[in-house]
Amino acid sequence: MTTKISVDAYEAAERHLLLDHAHKVWRRHAITFALAVGLIALVELGWGGTSWLVYFVLGLWAVVVGFHYRGWVRHGDERIREQQGRIEWHAGRSNELSPRR
Repeated sequence: MTTKISVDAYEAAERHLLLDHAHKVWRRHAITFALAVGLIALVELGWGGTSWLVYFVLGLWAVVVGFHYRGWVRHGDERIREQQGRIEWHAGRSNELSPRR
């Protein structure tokens, strides 16, 4: 037997799942970044240096991890609510009759 749920309960569950996924992905990115920085530090100590390009890539990677955190972990709930509002608006608009030309 199928039970019906309210739109509010559906949206809350959807937000929870999306935020949970965003946190997991961000943790993976941050841990991978930390491991890469640790590996570069070991290479730096062991062999006495690496190319400047490695530092450039690590810098860009740090910026991407920071944007990911800001966009999806810190402000993810607001982004999801805005997206849900746009979807609801679009769904409401799709019920209107389109003007014939």
